[in-house]
Amino acid sequence: MQKIDVTTAQDTRAWQDEAGFWAKLEEAGANPECDIRRLLRVVLNRWAPLILLNLAQEPRRFGELRRRIPTLSQKVMTQNLRALEEAGLVSRTVIDTSPPQVTYSLEPDAGPLIEHLRQIAAWANEHTADA
Repeated sequence: MQKIDVTTAQDTRAWQDEAGFWAKLEEAGANPECDIRRLLRVVLNRWAPLILLNLAQEPRRFGELRRRIPTLSQKVMTQNLRALEEAGLVSRTVIDTSPPQVTYSLEPDAGPLIEHLRQIAAWANEHTADA
């Protein structure tokens, strides 16, 4: 596997946004169709870790997730939940009532990822407590 050096990019500002980041990785030789790359696009965005960590506690309805992450818009929440569902990390259960009740929960395969996210969150809490 070829090592990709992100520090040699000519324009480091291009790494600061998501589109630039992925374009620079591709320019550096990363395979754009790689499974891990597709998964990282879903998981390593601004909101997915917060959604996943909230669902790790217990299954939640859409409105409850919105209340727990108030800075997240409805549109972006929907986009993230759909992407996480397509990635096989989240399941969506619809209960046929009026109005329909939709509950989101983690798929069993998300367990190891959740443990890593918890470790990252613990590290962040420890190292940014004084900031």
